[in-house]
Amino acid sequence: MKLVLPLPPSLPNLRLHWSAQARLVRNFKDVTYLNARGQRRPPRPPPELVRIDARFYGWNLRDEDNLVASLKLTLDALVDAGFIAADDPKHMELGEISQEIDRKDRRLEVTITPIRATSRQVQPSPS
Repeated sequence: MKLVLPLPPSLPNLRLHWSAQARLVRNFKDVTYLNARGQRRPPRPPPELVRIDARFYGWNLRDEDNLVASLKLTLDALVDAGFIAADDPKHMELGEISQEIDRKDRRLEVTITPIRATSRQVQPSPS
């Protein structure tokens, strides 16, 4: 399933007062939630395990580490909207994260692909 969503703000580079940042985050999550729900109905129940591929189309290229960090708000909104069960390693794996310059139509394209749980083993974290 492919969703075209608003381009998320780059949280690691934001230099805002905490209340302004909280307002920006809340507004972005709300817009993403409504946008995703407006494009298609989420599966019921959401798949137990999914692969997330994302392609950013922005004004300029982001650092690779900021690119992945920028997905956090989008993934949280997709969990809230019911498209994915959770954004932890048990329920989601990140696939290809890429970017391209498109100054006329800035957006984020997210592809959600269900994975059969038996095809992947989650490694336990070292204790």
